[in-house]
Amino acid sequence: MAKSLKTLIRVARWAVEEKQKALGLLLEREAQIQTAIEDHHKALESERTLASSDTMGVGRGFGNYFDQWRRQLEHYKSLLTQVQEQIFAAREALAEAYREQKTVEEVQKQRDIKAALEADRKERAELDEIGLAQHLKKK
Repeated sequence: MAKSLKTLIRVARWAVEEKQKALGLLLEREAQIQTAIEDHHKALESERTLASSDTMGVGRGFGNYFDQWRRQLEHYKSLLTQVQEQIFAAREALAEAYREQKTVEEVQKQRDIKAALEADRKERAELDEIGLAQHLKKK
């Protein structure tokens, strides 16, 4: 039975590692979206500066640009919200997998302690029997 627990421990550790990888990918995606939002804001500032310094009247199209910019920003925010929800779920799954791993490891630890105590008890019983036999031979 101890062998099966070692297999369970290995499987539990693998599950934790997989959950960590999945969470890492989601965190990378979140960072990419946040970078895209920052870049999007920089592009707006650049366009705003260009429109305000325009002397040829091209700045009149800024309103259309801004509407498109706002729609794109909402899209980014929507993506960010979705990824953050996935991150929350991934963190919960990771915590659950870690709890399962620790539970199996603790059961194995308790079994190991119990086996060691039982081996010690048997050894003491054998030594007591040898000692008693030697004592009886002396008499």
